[in-house]
Amino acid sequence: MRGGKDTEPKTFATTPARNRMASDEKRDTYSQRAAISFTAPRDGTVTVELAAAAGRAAVVLDDVRVMADTTAPLPRAEDGTVVAHDDFEGNQPGWGPFVKGDSG
Repeated sequence: MRGGKDTEPKTFATTPARNRMASDEKRDTYSQRAAISFTAPRDGTVTVELAAAAGRAAVVLDDVRVMADTTAPLPRAEDGTVVAHDDFEGNQPGWGPFVKGDSG
């Protein structure tokens, strides 16, 4: 991600967990959703680069989205910690505190 002051690489490690979301077309694969947040500069110009480390596993990037973050600031306890927060308005589509199991 390049743009403005936010130029550090944004990376994440994958999990070996199998996708068990019953309503997901990628169920029983190791496909996982991933999200990376960034702040665009005032002019809105950002370069987004998607890549995977070299290796033997196949990598598929599917349904990439760039969305405005409309979440409210996190409410913090007096000691500064946050246990859990979801405003049910600004979350990413299909993500939230609930995981659907059986697709019925």
